[in-house]
Amino acid sequence: MIQLDNVSTTWVSVHNNLRNKILTNCISYKKLVSNYILNQQTWTFLDDFGRQHNVGLYHAPGSGNLMIYCNAKIVLIDFLVKASKDYSFFIEEELCIIKVEKATDNSFSYNFKVNKKADTPLNQLRESREKKYLIYSLIIIFAFLLLIGLIIFFFA
Repeated sequence: MIQLDNVSTTWVSVHNNLRNKILTNCISYKKLVSNYILNQQTWTFLDDFGRQHNVGLYHAPGSGNLMIYCNAKIVLIDFLVKASKDYSFFIEEELCIIKVEKATDNSFSYNFKVNKKADTPLNQLRESREKKYLIYSLIIIFAFLLLIGLIIFFFA
């Protein structure tokens, strides 16, 4: 009987040791995997001339390494990106911004946009063109209203 208890005690301790090793390995595995998870996001950007640009991002949340590329050329590399951050770069004449936003659950979201309000030569040209078209539109509307007023005046 004593021998049996000894065997069963040994079995329990082996079982506990094995369970602890498995749990430790699972935690190590989770930590290992979390360091190598790689988030990827891609966007397609069409410039004013109709050319297509493929913009992409790779981000490893565990290590914080981040890489932004455009048309298979690396544009930017940053390390230890573990919080929200903005990245600006030019594609041709367009100022582009990628926002890396960290959520409360430690996940990340990625947004791409073109900044059309910044003071760049292309945006200045775009603004002057819009002002010119606004003036043309106002002249056409004024001429149309004047024509309707004259028609009503002469035929009423």
